[in-house]
Amino acid sequence: MQDYYTPKGKHLTLSDRRNIERWLHEGCSNREVARRLDKAPQTIHNEVKRGLILQQVRQSRFKKVYSADRAQMAYEENRKRSVKA
Repeated sequence: MQDYYTPKGKHLTLSDRRNIERWLHEGCSNREVARRLDKAPQTIHNEVKRGLILQQVRQSRFKKVYSADRAQMAYEENRKRSVKA
């Protein structure tokens, strides 16, 4: 049985996203982050996909990292497009 409860319509806040960014940087797994936020693991997976950016490590070397600010911008853009005209 699941250990989390997420009522429909409850969205992640910017502070939630900043916590996700910090915990992922510390090396926590998506499941651990989900447990800490009391959310579904799939929610965290979708959120991480939404906020991925390429960060330059060395010259011509990049790695994908999660950015809370980028995820918040993508969330706000998606919300603008989700309303009927």
